[in-house]
Amino acid sequence: MRIIIHADDFGMTKSINGAIIELLKCKTLSSTSIMANMSFTQEAEKLLEIDDISLGLHSTFTQGKPVTDPAKVPSLVDSNGHFLSYNNLVQREKANKIVLADILTELESQYAKVKKIIGDKLVFIDSHHSIHNKLKTFREAFIQFGNKHQIKAIRNRRLLYLEMRNDKVRMVDPTIFKFPGYSLKNIATNYYYKYYSSQFEKHFKVPKGQLVVSKKDSIYLFEYVENLLNQNLNSEEVYYVVAHPATETSDLGNTNLLQQRVIEYKKLKSENFIKSVRKAPLINFNHL
Repeated sequence: MRIIIHADDFGMTKSINGAIIELLKCKTLSSTSIMANMSFTQEAEKLLEIDDISLGLHSTFTQGKPVTDPAKVPSLVDSNGHFLSYNNLVQREKANKIVLADILTELESQYAKVKKIIGDKLVFIDSHHSIHNKLKTFREAFIQFGNKHQIKAIRNRRLLYLEMRNDKVRMVDPTIFKFPGYSLKNIATNYYYKYYSSQFEKHFKVPKGQLVVSKKDSIYLFEYVENLLNQNLNSEEVYYVVAHPATETSDLGNTNLLQQRVIEYKKLKSENFIKSVRKAPLINFNHL
């Protein structure tokens, strides 16, 4: 088994950037994606100093302002020219009021801004709140955009749940034939993501799936990943894990996760986690 540990949200704040840079250097992260419309996007140039990592565009449509003139992407913004909240974006999508051309226009602007900083190191794309996996118009836009720019990889969202059994971690793919402990909603959601992952596979390289836990506290996820790294599982299949680390919370404002970000940061920089990664080095999206 080969694992990518990927961090979202580079560019949002200094504490997030600092955590990601430190953990990439520790090799307990192997990938990050960059938000183009944030105050600290330009710090992505520091990532060019770090070897053997993958860098992507963390396209953003639910926070801040667009990189494009808001008047040119009217279906994506509110009356103040800010992106819609996630919930409002979903409602507008359900009402068929999101214009595919607006998404493509803003993707072009965000891509160009990040590519100007990191150049050809930009090898994959994803999105804040994973909307490219959730909303039909965004999926169509990302496929068109990826084909146009020959982008190698995309983050899919086929979910594989980690469970601890007899001191060993195993992966569970909830299905209608194997559902104890998982709700019908879990199962239906996973079928949905698996189907659209297969659509992305026609155009991009994708991992086998995203490793998650059913528990809300993310510390369980990285404890289970640590256990998994120590099991020496023989497989060439690639899975990925998403982290959201930050060194502190004082500059995070009303962003989500908050204290969870600091907990993840401390876990990923812990001596035991570093030792586990040395036994089973991480890979990144360049290796797909």
